[in-house]
Amino acid sequence: MNSAPPPERRTRSRSDKMNARRARTGWLFIAPFGIVFVAFLLAPLAYALYLSLFTKGLATGTRFSGLENYLRAFSDPQFLKGVWFVVRFSLVLIPVQMAVSLAAALVLDHLTTRLARFSRLMIFLPYAVPAVIGALMWGFLYSPTFGPLSSFSPCSTPPRPSCSARTTSSTAFSML
Repeated sequence: MNSAPPPERRTRSRSDKMNARRARTGWLFIAPFGIVFVAFLLAPLAYALYLSLFTKGLATGTRFSGLENYLRAFSDPQFLKGVWFVVRFSLVLIPVQMAVSLAAALVLDHLTTRLARFSRLMIFLPYAVPAVIGALMWGFLYSPTFGPLSSFSPCSTPPRPSCSARTTSSTAFSML
């Protein structure tokens, strides 16, 4: 009687182990994003969908209404008019914004002269100006010599800092 040899047990090769380790590493890198994505987007979206299936009344309480709310919304002409407005707005705005952004990026990429520096300055200037204006405005308001708050009684304005507060070490200490 001839018996077949037992099937060989396949051992995992080194490359299989490395691939499994890489897959686990990939999942570990994706996990923080996945947790935040589920917690702040998918879970609230699912809860909103769940709540939309109910009708809440002051006297009647909460009752299951199923798709009745959706049928009522999609049969309302005002709702459909609003949806159509948003669709048209998106169909026009998104391609225009993408085209303008792409054109601006290509222009900035190809400019290698002083004009490129100037155009970059003009693009980033609106982000820097509000902080500077805010600092100047608050400095003017609280100025003990010419600020509008100095016209009130001396008790209402904060005391003028001493000369020691103008050094970097004392300034850093006062910021704590």
